[in-house]
Amino acid sequence: MLINGSKSKRDALGRLHIVKPSQEEHFVYPVLQTWVSYCHEFNKEASKYWGCLYTTRDGITPYVTPSPNPIDEGVTDKIGAYWPDMSTSEVVPFYLKKLGYSNAFSTNFSATMESLNRGAIMWFEGMHAAHVNSGIVGFWDPDANWTKIFYYLKDMPGIKRILEEKKINTEPNPWRGYEFGIWRQALFRWGIPFTDKDTQIFQTGSTADPDVIVMDKFLGWDWRTALHGDGVVIAILQQVATETKTGYDIDEALDNLHSCGINAGISCFIAATYLHLALIRHGSVFQIIDPWLTSWYCNFAVEMFARYLALGYTAGEAYEKAMRHVGICYLTKEWWWDICENVCYFGDPCLRVWSPAYAWEEPMAMEPGIIGMHVI
Repeated sequence: MLINGSKSKRDALGRLHIVKPSQEEHFVYPVLQTWVSYCHEFNKEASKYWGCLYTTRDGITPYVTPSPNPIDEGVTDKIGAYWPDMSTSEVVPFYLKKLGYSNAFSTNFSATMESLNRGAIMWFEGMHAAHVNSGIVGFWDPDANWTKIFYYLKDMPGIKRILEEKKINTEPNPWRGYEFGIWRQALFRWGIPFTDKDTQIFQTGSTADPDVIVMDKFLGWDWRTALHGDGVVIAILQQVATETKTGYDIDEALDNLHSCGINAGISCFIAATYLHLALIRHGSVFQIIDPWLTSWYCNFAVEMFARYLALGYTAGEAYEKAMRHVGICYLTKEWWWDICENVCYFGDPCLRVWSPAYAWEEPMAMEPGIIGMHVI
């Protein structure tokens, strides 16, 4: 039993409706996924905002370029096989399902840590991160309010209470993160007296429609709406909807990772931090993780890692093939890392992740005793 995230949508008046609550559910061969900051329909929709399409280093235009492999049939809304769009929260589960895994989702800290302790074969996570304070990552914050937006006013009498009562998030543990309209909240979202509820009219953002705020083409800040999304969910200012957890927090919350493999290829700077070491100490057998900045186009590599696992490759092979799509290969012998794509693989490259699609015989159980110098 793992804690699965909720699903939500908004009606014509902008009121949020949770159509499936976050709850404990039974999973067989689960892979846990935490999508807080990630790419969403980047070429299909966001290209209409940016005015251009993203093309990988090796010439693939996601969502547009036909694929020669039948494994890609159905990964887009087109008929036939196409390379997937950068829409990570939808594409990764598509390929994991082909491996026979069950897809589980959570975004807040407590639910994610609890599910990891209960056991998952792998954990894919997409969150903002940094190397400071033992390594930090940004989970969905169920208690986020406007004190995060006006931090320097949070201790002023009168104003503090107004800011605390103005909630940012309504959904405690959505299956994937989503953005909120700052101006709409400022004007129309207020606490209802004598209740724990807020007004919800004219609001935007839900798990059904996560990419509702765009980064300004001139200023860069994600503070306004547009006819089309920008393809990046929770980019800069929208991080006020998240809460920072340190490597120490994660170390304290984790018990046993049960040989879980981890793909943290979207998060910046957290390789070789205490957070990274904590994941190893608690039992992770491999980590795909970045010691430097990570660009948004690494979302495609994260998707490709799941794809190449589904094609039967080892963890190391899947990592290498995935990274070759986005790395720039500018040095001899195809050394493809650059300053924004130095995502590294820590672990045995020959490791084959168990799945129902590529299972092996159950090893023979041995009776407790002594074999040579080893006690079993």
